[in-house]
Amino acid sequence: MLSAPVPESDDIRKFENLGTRNMAAEMAIGAAVDFHNVIGAKRKEARLRYLKNYWLEKAIKLKGAQVCTSLKPQYSCALANIGFESWKANDIEARLYDKQKIHCTSIILEKINGVRITPNVYTNMYDMNLLVKGLTEVSQAMPPIGK
Repeated sequence: MLSAPVPESDDIRKFENLGTRNMAAEMAIGAAVDFHNVIGAKRKEARLRYLKNYWLEKAIKLKGAQVCTSLKPQYSCALANIGFESWKANDIEARLYDKQKIHCTSIILEKINGVRITPNVYTNMYDMNLLVKGLTEVSQAMPPIGK
């Protein structure tokens, strides 16, 4: 994306600079909306909550687990945050990617030091079990020295 030639301008057209466009993503919008409509918001919500609860109910019992997300349905749906004592979130993120090829996002903000796990409706149970395996290995391993 290219920035406007005069970003401090009061001219609204400064937001029209698109740069190189992602045509594949633009072309897929219709199919994505159709897919959402076929599934329905309630079924999508139920699937995402099921996936989150599946891995989190196992991971919450791991040694040193520090969970920053409630299992109560009114407080969370698809995503959750988990950390481990003596581990920095960045190191958990790196280990999950290096060992299991699981991509997650590290969050270090105020009292939160963990990784955000966000499955999607198409995430399968093999991947959920791989995540639990990876988190189990983190809970049993020593954190990297000097970090």
